[in-house]
Amino acid sequence: MVQRVRLACALSVFFSLPWAAFAQDIPLVVPKKAKPGQASITAYSEEELHAQKPKLGVIVGPKLGGAFPVAGPLGPSLFAAVEIGYRLPVLKRILSLSLEPNFSNPSSARATELGTLKGPTLSVSVPLLVGANVEAGPGLVRVLAGPSFDWAQSDTQVAGFAFSETSTALGVSVSAGYLVHLGPGGLGIELRYHATAPRVAASNSISHLLGVTAAYVFDL
Repeated sequence: MVQRVRLACALSVFFSLPWAAFAQDIPLVVPKKAKPGQASITAYSEEELHAQKPKLGVIVGPKLGGAFPVAGPLGPSLFAAVEIGYRLPVLKRILSLSLEPNFSNPSSARATELGTLKGPTLSVSVPLLVGANVEAGPGLVRVLAGPSFDWAQSDTQVAGFAFSETSTALGVSVSAGYLVHLGPGGLGIELRYHATAPRVAASNSISHLLGVTAAYVFDL
């Protein structure tokens, strides 16, 4: 009788050991032991907490910077934009689709036989952008590209004459940047390229613009 009790105790101890769980294909979870008088706490980094937050997929945020001409009749300008978009519920929400209406006020100038055509220009552009959003370190790498609908209105002067021009054109916008996670979104810098050909300074020549913007984008 005593031997049977000892055998039963030995078997119960054996099956309570960790290797018994592996032998039976039972997942083994070994919690960290807290010090006496302390609760067990699991620590997560800020990146892990951000990755665990449920996403609605909404992207919205202001952007402010400058645009600088590489070629064409448009001059340097301040640049202001608002991105409104949605991160598609596929591929871990890497892909996004955004509208980014923006405003700038470059000068325009072009040399002619009568003199230099020049004057202020009001430019509004609305790009439709497809984006890739990839987590990297403490932030998010973003690359956006797509066509844009561009509108421009210029008041041009030459040889004592003044005239106004209003035109529309299709353009191309490309941007790349890095946003550091901060609060409900990310703060960072974007580099931009925009090509467009609205009629300014009596010319439809293509303007190539490079830009740098600071951005805070809510990633909800």
